[in-house]
Amino acid sequence: MGLTFLFDKFRYKPVAREPASFFGDFLMWLNEELDYEVGYLNGKIAMDDLIDWDILFVFSPGENLPYSCEEVNVLSSWIENGGVLIITRPVKGYEKLDNLTERFGLKFTNEKANSYAFFAGVTDKLMEADPERFSKYKKILADHPINRGLKAVAEGPPKSNLRPFFIEVSNDWDVIGACLKNNEAKPVAAIRNYGKGLIIALGIIYLFYMWDFWFKNESLEKKEDTFISNVTFIRRMFNFIENYIKNRKGK
Repeated sequence: MGLTFLFDKFRYKPVAREPASFFGDFLMWLNEELDYEVGYLNGKIAMDDLIDWDILFVFSPGENLPYSCEEVNVLSSWIENGGVLIITRPVKGYEKLDNLTERFGLKFTNEKANSYAFFAGVTDKLMEADPERFSKYKKILADHPINRGLKAVAEGPPKSNLRPFFIEVSNDWDVIGACLKNNEAKPVAAIRNYGKGLIIALGIIYLFYMWDFWFKNESLEKKEDTFISNVTFIRRMFNFIENYIKNRKGK
């Protein structure tokens, strides 16, 4: 049996067409391929809701915000004791998440990147091709098991108007995804330890809506001339979480 994964449906605001079907592909993948137990949080956070779950996924929040002070305290305590929070960018009302995220040195912004993809890592080949550009990424990206050796992660197809959004993080975070803005690399994805737990912040949402498409084309990511590493990035993320939790529990 894999990990237990709780989706905060109470805060979820869909933005894609037929969102339940599209996002459901990702949840189905978690259940069928990773063997995760997937559950749904349908109300405000209480410790009784979290105690039996390994991961809380706050995806596309936009409803029933902000979080109350009591909820923030409960969630912080749960993470400190080993819980894993994954949170993506809000649909709207970015400032309404501040009362939660400021506790963790995180801020989501309404600033959209110019590119359809962010860089998770910088390979030697990329550095050789454009050292001036990719040295900027090198300065900000952490050498982390999730992003090490990867290339780009796309929010949507190249011809779409889908773009990642920037996040702001304190020095406690490892940046695992970045885009250029005004000739400066800025964070789009990051991870940090918080007590015994983990927090992963992602300035993206459409990658999950389009999961079935990326998953069906996963084999393309292994080709030398391919820059996209979407599925590999997400697999690495959950592999890291699984290993982290197993090591913490001594299994």
